[in-house]
Amino acid sequence: MPFRKRWGQHVTLWFIPHTADSPKSIRLPFWALIASGVGFCFLLFAIFSLSVYILNKQDDYRMLAAAQQEQEEQIKEAEAIKQFILELKDGFQKMGEQEKEIRRLMGLEVESESASGSQISRLTEEQGAAALYGQGGGTAPIEAGAALEFSALDQNRDIVASQDIKEELAELTQILKNYQNNLDRLTQQVKADPEYYRSLPNQAPVEGRLTSGFGLRTSPFGKKQEMHTGIDLAAPYGTPIKAAGDGRVVFADTKPVYGLTVIIDHGRGMITHYGHNSKLLVKEGEQVQKGDIIALMGSSGRSTGPHLHFALEYNGEFINPVLLLPYY
Repeated sequence: MPFRKRWGQHVTLWFIPHTADSPKSIRLPFWALIASGVGFCFLLFAIFSLSVYILNKQDDYRMLAAAQQEQEEQIKEAEAIKQFILELKDGFQKMGEQEKEIRRLMGLEVESESASGSQISRLTEEQGAAALYGQGGGTAPIEAGAALEFSALDQNRDIVASQDIKEELAELTQILKNYQNNLDRLTQQVKADPEYYRSLPNQAPVEGRLTSGFGLRTSPFGKKQEMHTGIDLAAPYGTPIKAAGDGRVVFADTKPVYGLTVIIDHGRGMITHYGHNSKLLVKEGEQVQKGDIIALMGSSGRSTGPHLHFALEYNGEFINPVLLLPYY
């Protein structure tokens, strides 16, 4: 039978119970039966689609909740790191203040953060350097100077690069702790004998360029090898020359080789020499403190240009003064 003809017919559905009750029937149009089947299929499809949607949303909610929890943990960790860094900065600031106090007790100048850039810079031993910056002095009637050992804090530490910032901060904390312990020990030593550290000639007498080091060198006045008993520091004419440590002026006059010269006795066998000055500002017998201006830079005596000849004696023998200077 064609489908179009059946569309207008009716279908009878019989319901036969297992009891003694009489059967029941429902007479439905054929189209209603088809529509019911189609509707039931759509209902099943809708239920399935809704179930899939809900399951996907649940996964999205779980992922979002996990992401939010991870973000909250990262925020907390970032805040903790920020607080930790602030504590480290506070620790470094306190150590900076302690270092200033140590320098004050030792009689050293308190330098600014940028001062290190203007400290004595080394100059390679070239003929051009010797022509531009002063050198001088003469051959000393002695051989190599006696060695003198002084303990110093090793403040140069390498921080190993790491992918984990926590490890880097932990390493930085340990460095900070070690540095603090060293400063504490140094503070105790300085306070135990402040007079010694103030008299120790470890302050740079002038900020300038190192044009000639300690030891054997080629004479700036020829090719002859000679023993240079100190170091030459070049700076503009008239630059103030400062005492490297507390002491008593034992000589303030002219020497044949070094011109206008100041010699200071710091006690404990240590004596410093300041030569080639243009003007002397202290007299023999005068007591000076570390950092006092004692002369003005010049080119007196046997010299090629304005510079300071700075020499250090220990128990009667010349030694390399850079052993005591803080920037070496």
